Amino acid sequence: KQWYQRRVRVAHLILVCHSVSQLSVANTLYLLSWRNKDTSLSIISYLMTSISSVQGHELKPLFSLLLSLLQLEDTHQIARLERVMCVCGGEPGLFGIVKTSSETDPKRAYQCVKFFTQLLRTNPSAKDHIT
Repeated sequence: KQWYQRRVRVAHLILVCHSVSQLSVANTLYLLSWRNKDTSLSIISYLMTSISSVQGHELKPLFSLLLSLLQLEDTHQIARLERVMCVCGGEPGLFGIVKTSSETDPKRAYQCVKFFTQLLRTNPSAKDHIT
């Protein structure tokens, strides 16, 4: 029950990021995720599911929120990075989204690759984790 309630709250926060200041939503998600692995991974799971299913014009704010969460330096940073890159519990990872959308939605695949390169450029932990 708690997992479901957490997911509903996260979904609501992410949905309102289009209508309110994205910075305030990012700050809220940042505070919820700080040293809280369950909430952090729940937020990322919802973001990844959204990235794989929303319209192309809605990807930019989602990637921006995701990037800000991955910049969070705490003991769970690597777990967040792994969740974004790999499949977890049947939910898509970034590479899976690129693979499945490369033929059906090449713009989405391109946006994912673009995000991945930005992540590696701005996040030393991600770069170290990949290499």
